[in-house]
Amino acid sequence: MPFHIGGHKPKLAEKKAVTIPLKWRLGAAGWGVLFIALSVIGLAKGKLAWENVYGELFHAGGGIALGILLILISLIPTRWVEMLENRLAAASGSRAPRGPAGTR
Repeated sequence: MPFHIGGHKPKLAEKKAVTIPLKWRLGAAGWGVLFIALSVIGLAKGKLAWENVYGELFHAGGGIALGILLILISLIPTRWVEMLENRLAAASGSRAPRGPAGTR
């Protein structure tokens, strides 16, 4: 008498490869360029910091650093994200690590 309905043990669904759409990458890079541009314009006017619409200080150096970070994040290859996912999964013991998407 089979234990599972249909007489077979269901297989685990294989995870899809990690994809980061170009639209998201361009959006992150666009925000990065905007932060850098606004910060450089503020520095050109002689302002090191100014208030935003909520009354919080916005520092030009922080805006430039944030813009560079957003641009760098948009350039990360998806293969690196998969490798990090596999390394974290192996460290936690939740599932067996799998190779990059193109190796199967």
